[in-house]
Parts: sequence; C-alpha cells; structure tokens
Amino acid sequence: MFEHDIRKALARMFPPPKYAHFYEVRVPPGWKLVGGAKRRIADAIVVGRWPSSGLAVHGFEFKLFKGDWAQELSRPEKAGAIKQFCDYWWLVIGDERVACEKSVPKDWGFLGPRASTNTLRTIRDAPRLSGLGAGREFLCSLLNQALEGAVKASALSPVGCMICEGCNRERRCYDVEGKKICIACRR
Repeated sequence: MFEHDIRKALARMFPPPKYAHFYEVRVPPGWKLVGGAKRRIADAIVVGRWPSSGLAVHGFEFKLFKGDWAQELSRPEKAGAIKQFCDYWWLVIGDERVACEKSVPKDWGFLGPRASTNTLRTIRDAPRLSGLGAGREFLCSLLNQALEGAVKASALSPVGCMICEGCNRERRCYDVEGKKICIACRR
C-alpha cells in the first residue's frame, strides 16, 4: 500500500462525515518557528465529530519502509509532540515487512494492510491515552489544514450532481484529474 491507499483505507475505517480527516498536520502551526521550537508533523489526524464516535482524536503515523520505522523508534519525542494531544495514537504500515507487533510501543495501536484488498486490519487496538487534550496550538494546526483543504477544494471544477456510490445520496461532484468525485465522501 502507498500513502494514498492508506488514506482511502482510513476513510473506510473512519468514514466521513462522522469523522473529520486532516493530513500532514504541523505542530506548532504556521511557518515561522519561535524560540528554537521544532516542527513535528502527524501524517493524519482523525477527529470524531459526533457523540457516537466518542468525539475522540486519533493520530496516525504512516510507515512505508523499514528504515523509516527504525528512525521513528530512535526518536520517540518526534511522535510525542503531537501524540500528547490525541486520545489514541496509531502506527499504520503499508507493508507487513515494515514492522512487527512487538516493535510497536505499548501506547500505540497498530494497523496493517489486509492482503489484496487495499484495506487496513487492526493488529493491535490503540489504548486510550491520558494526554493533554487538544490545546489551542493543536486546534489551530487542524484549522490550518482544514482551510488549506478548503482552498484546494474551491479550485476544483464542479461537474454537476450525481448519485454517489459511496454515500448513496445525490451530491455535488467535482472533476479531479478526470474523475468525478463526490465532495461529501470524496469517492
């Protein structure tokens, strides 16, 4: 699985609109770092929007290569900078050879590819973390990602309405690289 496959698989596990998806979330927000701060990036943050989802914040680290995972393990503070704002933290691997369950820290969940279906399977559930909760800096990072996504979406060209196979409703759809995409469920 590649990163775009992982994103699609996460959308199946955590379906919009029940969950909001944010990718490449930078903490601290913005581009200028102050006072020697280091920027950390979460590959994905998924937030439950409805009470039935627990209103939980899930953080995800994608690893596609074994060397990348080894580097992550050597610098636990990297994930910790964003993990502290999440209720759950997950490692997502694109290939079974990237990591084994015993190499994954105990406070991380573990998702791996399901053979030949481009979906994810839960190898180990993520335990609930007792972090700081979403602080102002983290919320601003999510808002920045949402606004960047909205700007990209506004640049899409509308092609009318269709019955979406994903959400089974009539939705506005857009042309994205020659494909009709439902703006609600992104399929």
